[in-house]
Amino acid sequence: MSKKFYDNMLDEQNKAGGLLHDILLINEYKMIPNLAELCKQLVPKTDIFITSQPYFIKMLLEYCSNQILIYDAQNVDYDLKKSYFKNPDDNETAKRYLDTVYEAEALACRKSDVILAFPM
Repeated sequence: MSKKFYDNMLDEQNKAGGLLHDILLINEYKMIPNLAELCKQLVPKTDIFITSQPYFIKMLLEYCSNQILIYDAQNVDYDLKKSYFKNPDDNETAKRYLDTVYEAEALACRKSDVILAFPM
């Protein structure tokens, strides 16, 4: 985690009233250059990328668009994350981040070649 990402995370967590380390990755993965670089390095070495969370979907779509993408949808992250925030219905920042999770899950479902889901 870069200092820039960490500082941004602390600031946004204070506003949102909940943890954001994974949610911020959806749109801010470039703030962690080593993560983006690792993804780029793996592209020529693999045919398939599997993500068990929606938080990497935009990065994978940007750097790995020619590989098979599998979304292992083990949770309904929107519902899970909603329980992590204090008063998410009354906090505009929390709502914005929950919308981001919802959109990332929807994108992962639309853009993945395969979705794995298990009945509850």
